[in-house]
Amino acid sequence: MNYSEFKMYLLNSISNLTGCEAQVSIRKIRKNNGIFLDGLTIHYADRNIAPTIYLDSYWQKYLDGRDADAIVGEILADNETYSIERNLDVHEFLDFSRLRDRVMYRLINYEMNRDFLDTVPMREVLDLAVVYYYRVEDEELSGATCVIRNEDMERWGVTEEELWELASVNTPRDEPAKIRGLYDSLREFYMVNGKDDPESMSEMEAVLFAAGMAPMHILSNRSQVFGAACILYPDTMKILSKEFKRDLYVLPSSIHEVILMPAEELYDPDDLSVMVREINETEVLPQEVLSDHVYRYFADRGVITL
Repeated sequence: MNYSEFKMYLLNSISNLTGCEAQVSIRKIRKNNGIFLDGLTIHYADRNIAPTIYLDSYWQKYLDGRDADAIVGEILADNETYSIERNLDVHEFLDFSRLRDRVMYRLINYEMNRDFLDTVPMREVLDLAVVYYYRVEDEELSGATCVIRNEDMERWGVTEEELWELASVNTPRDEPAKIRGLYDSLREFYMVNGKDDPESMSEMEAVLFAAGMAPMHILSNRSQVFGAACILYPDTMKILSKEFKRDLYVLPSSIHEVILMPAEELYDPDDLSVMVREINETEVLPQEVLSDHVYRYFADRGVITL
């Protein structure tokens, strides 16, 4: 089967298995950076919410030899796992007084999201855009977020400036910055992949030394989701620049984290930008790319520039 046939097979098979109790559909869903993914939903008439099952990973499993019927079973099982058997209280989303303590911000690329940015309150920062969201306060939907759109702002009678002020308090409070040394992060990677042994760690140290790498730190937040927004926390950048006793280069590794390193003459920012661009093209998911540009944090002024 090609991909179109695969989608139709899933749609027909799941529709047959769920019967008239549910409406099964596949639609294009816009993600970050103008990326569209196919999402499958199984919507039951007595519920006002249903999880979206993105099909890209299942298609890859099929290409890797997984049986199509087994994939149908996986999708049904995953849908059951992420479903909640009750309706959400929609009044919560209409009453801004119940949401104001959960308004937060994140950073996305400005140029890659121009069409999307026309539909949401935002502010431009560097070559990026600050956009707003709120977390759904529900134990069964832990981690679920909703983008704040222009129509939401108008319905609530609030301005972008008010959202910025709220998010500037809520985001650092609920998602405090987490700074890790690059060595510690690589060590964590080795541990996850079962290579936490002296030989592997020695190899890693040798690679870092041979590369002549300056001290590098990874900046993200507690959940490591949308953590690149930590560069907007004024105290965070100030603390690390004091530790290095100099300005910082900020390398945007994804929407979830950035790499910080001392701004030394040894490192040409144009060369660093080339490195970031190559990594974005080969290692980062398209919807998670933040920018190809390297920024500089000026310690004496407390500002970040391109």
